[in-house]
Amino acid sequence: MDKLFLGIDLGTTTMSATVVAENGTQLKSFTKSGYGKDAEAYANGAVSLVDAIISEYNITAIGVTGQMHGVVLIDKNGHAVSRLYSWQEKIGDDIYKNTKTFTQEMLCRTNYQVPTGYGFNSLFYLNENHAITDNAVSYCTISDYLVMKLTNKKTPLIHSTNAASLGFFILSENKFDFDAIERVGLSALNVPEVSAKTLFVGEYKSIPVAVAIGDNQAAFLGSVNDKYGQELSVNCGTGSQISIESDIIADAPDVRPYIDSKYLLTGCAICGGSAYAMIEKFFAKCVEAFTGKAADGKLYSVMNKLALSDVNPIAVDTRFSGTRINPQMRGSISGIDMTNLTPESLTKGVICGMANELYELFLRISPECRNNIKGIVASGNALRMNEAFCRIVSDTFSLPLRLTDITEEAAYGASLFAKKAMQIKHY
Repeated sequence: MDKLFLGIDLGTTTMSATVVAENGTQLKSFTKSGYGKDAEAYANGAVSLVDAIISEYNITAIGVTGQMHGVVLIDKNGHAVSRLYSWQEKIGDDIYKNTKTFTQEMLCRTNYQVPTGYGFNSLFYLNENHAITDNAVSYCTISDYLVMKLTNKKTPLIHSTNAASLGFFILSENKFDFDAIERVGLSALNVPEVSAKTLFVGEYKSIPVAVAIGDNQAAFLGSVNDKYGQELSVNCGTGSQISIESDIIADAPDVRPYIDSKYLLTGCAICGGSAYAMIEKFFAKCVEAFTGKAADGKLYSVMNKLALSDVNPIAVDTRFSGTRINPQMRGSISGIDMTNLTPESLTKGVICGMANELYELFLRISPECRNNIKGIVASGNALRMNEAFCRIVSDTFSLPLRLTDITEEAAYGASLFAKKAMQIKHY
């Protein structure tokens, strides 16, 4: 009987799962609503989803991934004692003292730029505001927490792909910077153990469960896979990002650990599909204002057709939620004259703005790495469901683009990671 692998992805708005055969064929995918900031409910909901799937399929191994950067506090028994502080948190932008933000204070103390929404940024804010409960002893990402629930572990083992997403991570040494952690007053919490290995950490109902990996890395593994160094991954969901696989730590907006001692050279835009969603809400309010009726839910399909129109786009800067480094930055719509303020020009302008932001990030990657790129592999529903976006991304980068034939790329990548872990069994 063929071996079957299950991948679970705890996303920002939904959780998804996919069952994959040993030859890589995707047999079935599942999607459920997420649980927002309720870490315990989210993990329990994911366990219920796993139970439903393993009752139907004879699963060989389970892989887990999920939203990076966020953090959950846990007690000595391995139970969550806080909500999920996700990557979308803005608490680091709050004023620490005088005019300095919490993020800026962390930079002054440690010389690390840890953006708001990253785990250590949120922990610093909570600690400074005396909001870490006495029973909290450690922390991890939401996907690490699910692995703990499945394997009945009391302490987290974090893969380097997740560990680096929290901040204060020394990439070349694959470890947290303990001095930086102490400088921001967080040394009282136990620093999780980190591993760069592809391995299992335990079992759930006799099924091996792999250490959780970051969703950026999982999605890259699930889409690019065997196109080493030749394809640029462009993924667009709520946010968007570009990624290139590399053997070395090279110049890039962000360098992240990957698997097999490799790295991902990445660039992330906070507003990806959320920029397009913002314009959809604007059109929906226009419809309601002028007709007295709510929009019928088909605006995205209309917008996608408008974006294919042969019109010049309005200039739109889609950094509506700022950037990792400058969260106070805001987007803009400019170049409007007496003739070009039309729905099609605005819609196309937003898509061009989304593509331009990613291209600007691409140009910050070391030429020795980006010059090897022969094409783009696109993933995420914001691209998969929008032909105009695919065309504009291809034109902006002057590269051919292919859509991956895999759905739920991050969950699929997690299943492939579990398959790789079969070679190294370690609990």
